[in-house]
Amino acid sequence: MNLKLSLALGGLLLWTSCGSSESDDVATEKEGPTAEEVIAEQKAIAEYYKISYKGRYTINKKTGKVDQLLLNNAPITDIGVDRIAKLTDLTTLNLVNTKITDQGLRHIGNLPNLRKLEIARNNITDAGVEYLMGLKKLETLNLSYTRVADKGLMKLGELPSLSYLNLSRSRVTPRGRDKFEKTPTGRKAGFSLVN
Repeated sequence: MNLKLSLALGGLLLWTSCGSSESDDVATEKEGPTAEEVIAEQKAIAEYYKISYKGRYTINKKTGKVDQLLLNNAPITDIGVDRIAKLTDLTTLNLVNTKITDQGLRHIGNLPNLRKLEIARNNITDAGVEYLMGLKKLETLNLSYTRVADKGLMKLGELPSLSYLNLSRSRVTPRGRDKFEKTPTGRKAGFSLVN
């Protein structure tokens, strides 16, 4: 039943998006979604995570957009985090103790406003750290109880706004920590590394 409905809806969407030659003359090109459409889509995505994964979210009172998404302890996998990429106004994302891996980070690695990311207790390695390099505003990062090692730590030092990094119970060695503390990020005033 669901497969038939999905196929029918998919065909309907394909048919309506193709249009007809008669309407081509009168159709106007849309320049993108309106602010109201973006807000509605973000709320729908947040509701999806609330219903499907018992997640929580908050809405920014000024903009009406979703700015925090909390999915800690949810049974979410790499496939389930794909919609998060559309929540471009997120400032806080909590995916602690979920089932995401390095591949899941592809979907969250370019959130332009993300300031706090908690992905502890997941199967994250140095390879996954590469996906986080687009998070230019990231200030707080929790990677405790992951498989991130010295190489990943050094890469994280390239995040320009990072001021707090938790790598406790990870694979970072004392030698790696010492090396990191000599980098510009490691020496930055107010920077805190928990290992």
